[in-house]
Amino acid sequence: MNILNTLVAWQWATLAAVPAAIILLYFLKLKRQPQRVPSTYLWSRTIEDLHVNSIWRRLRRNLLLFLQLLLILLIVLSLMRPGWRGVELMCNRFVFLIDHSASMCATDESPNRLENAKQSALQCVKQMKTGDVAMVISFSDTAQIVQTFTQQRRLLRQRINDIRPTNRPTDLHEALKAAAGLANPNYTRLQDNQAVD
Repeated sequence: MNILNTLVAWQWATLAAVPAAIILLYFLKLKRQPQRVPSTYLWSRTIEDLHVNSIWRRLRRNLLLFLQLLLILLIVLSLMRPGWRGVELMCNRFVFLIDHSASMCATDESPNRLENAKQSALQCVKQMKTGDVAMVISFSDTAQIVQTFTQQRRLLRQRINDIRPTNRPTDLHEALKAAAGLANPNYTRLQDNQAVD
């Protein structure tokens, strides 16, 4: 599950002080009931009954206080915006682009960016349904077709795992142009015809 931080530090501190303020208000809200007693002994017993421990006993039984604290907790959870991040395949024809340029060897992600990209592609292959087809293109400053369109998920996984890093720069435009031409051959031929005219 992913948590998105939507508040700055002082806003979180202010929000965290709200439950304490609610409890403090309940302490201040407690009323001392006047009682008539016939002797100083009974008066001292009454004072003992009004000590802090009795306040905590009443506090534990206060349903309204718990509901207010629960409301604050739900507000905090909503501000943290919990959620799950995932990928869902919507069509039946896919092109996986995997960057294997020098920058993908960076280890700011464990073990490195390329391995994470390959794992993401493998997860997409795993979600493919019967009849879905996919191809794999690796790219740096040039695009290379690693696997043409196929339904064989085993073959796709093998080709993805075989991709190795290079020491070349990256050019996403070349990869997108190659993917657009292979995924939409009719559209590419139409553009070529318009260019000739």
